[in-house]
Amino acid sequence: MRYSGASLGANVAAALSGGFSPLIAAALLAWAGSYWAVSVYIIALSIITIIATLLAPETARDPLRS
Repeated sequence: MRYSGASLGANVAAALSGGFSPLIAAALLAWAGSYWAVSVYIIALSIITIIATLLAPETARDPLRS
């Protein structure tokens, strides 16, 4: 069950972000008229990813059953 939960979360997140990213990028490009808005969007998502990675607890040495 441990891997199923991680797999489900990762795949749903990939589907949502991968599915809506082209739409959001096209809307930002149409709104701004230049690629800078798309660049800021990608930078913002990267910063969110870095923060989430730094805040995630390390579980490598934790027992499977608590």
